[in-house]
Amino acid sequence: MWRRLTASALFGLGLVAITATGQPPAPAEKKPAEKKAVDPVEGLIESALANDPDVRMARAKIQLAEAELAKARQQVAVKVITLNAAIAEQKRAVVAAQEAYQLINEMHKRGATPLSEVLPARDKLETAKAHLARLETELKLITGAPAGGAAAGPADDLHRTAAARGLACAACHAGSGTPSTAAAALKWLAQHPAPEPIKGPVADRIRAALDKPVRLGTKGEKVSFEKALEAFKKQAGLDVSIRRQDLLVLDSEGKPIPVAPIVSEGEELQVGAWLQLFEDTTGYRFYVREYGLLFTQKSQAPADAVSLVEFWRQKPAAKADEPKK
Repeated sequence: MWRRLTASALFGLGLVAITATGQPPAPAEKKPAEKKAVDPVEGLIESALANDPDVRMARAKIQLAEAELAKARQQVAVKVITLNAAIAEQKRAVVAAQEAYQLINEMHKRGATPLSEVLPARDKLETAKAHLARLETELKLITGAPAGGAAAGPADDLHRTAAARGLACAACHAGSGTPSTAAAALKWLAQHPAPEPIKGPVADRIRAALDKPVRLGTKGEKVSFEKALEAFKKQAGLDVSIRRQDLLVLDSEGKPIPVAPIVSEGEELQVGAWLQLFEDTTGYRFYVREYGLLFTQKSQAPADAVSLVEFWRQKPAAKADEPKK
């Protein structure tokens, strides 16, 4: 029995030892964190920044500027959207006006419509194009792109000068796309001065006849090109040689295609205005030469040819016996 008690005691001690080793160790006690000392100067600065009137005013100005910036952005966005929509609508108006003008012009060339209906359609088309150009220029100015309608610079003056002299852009740009400098372009124009007014008795007769008023037929009457030239010769003294390249254009039967007649409104116009009307109707152009007039297409005109409109605007050359002013 003594042996049984000894074994039970040893078994109990072993069980107690196993249970004690399986339990986790007790956590160590945490020491309280040391509090960081607060700098009294920093507190004073924070209090001053929160209550100083200058600082508060500066913050108010920043908020006001941010509000104004947001308002300006919104206005610009609305303006861009409005202009873009207006440009799209105006483009459709230009297309419609172009189609209407082409239709009326074709009917006028066939003699089915008087000139009084062609001119309003052309004016409407030009007005629509001008309005579209203004809208596009305004949009380009807002977006920062180069505006075609902006203030003219030296390059614009050069282009106008060259155009007034009848020079093509390729002559100045020399295939490079843009002139190297404005000074180089000015030098080029200086080397190619404006052409002198055409002199001679033929030019004098043409210039004198262009200003004379002539009436071609009654209202609604179709006036052929040949009849008009005969009237200019008799009534205005336009008795010069007229070389007509339109006669070289033949139909399928080998006959010259006649120039479309114009419809007279019974008005009295200068010979130069009548010739302009024939140019607008037929697509051909008059050019003044020393031998007379050349009636041809613009693409077939000589390089040094002076158009009738440019010749009409030129002042006559001063005679040798006239003193210079």
